[in-house]
Amino acid sequence: MSDRSRNSRFSLGGVPEQDLVASILQSLRAGNTGFLRGYEPGSIVGTQMHLLNLEYRQELWDIETGLQTLPFYLKKLHMAGLFDLGNAFDDNIDLREFKPSLGVSLRLNMLIGYFVPGALDIGYARGLANGGISEYWTLITGTF
Repeated sequence: MSDRSRNSRFSLGGVPEQDLVASILQSLRAGNTGFLRGYEPGSIVGTQMHLLNLEYRQELWDIETGLQTLPFYLKKLHMAGLFDLGNAFDDNIDLREFKPSLGVSLRLNMLIGYFVPGALDIGYARGLANGGISEYWTLITGTF
């Protein structure tokens, strides 16, 4: 038995908004995956949801250094190619209705405040189906 109503609905679309300063001060992190990039936030809704997030990451620079005694220790810079495919719907699954997107992200892994891991994620994605948009983001995420 569950407290969850049978009428619960899922929504897809967009990267979450984040206050970067508050995320650093309160040690909050956004996820790297779990959303359909390149579509308006909450624009795809239904009682069931299917989502695929694929990334190919390539290390660009193994920094492993701090700046004097500042509370930031830079670890690695890498780039990721992104592919998302997802849909939310009420009735039967129809693979032709799934929405794809492609994107790229630049991520700087670091320690913040001397010991808290995080990554600065700067990215762009474009939804390829009807309703797709160009989307840019800057987030503090967890490290992989």
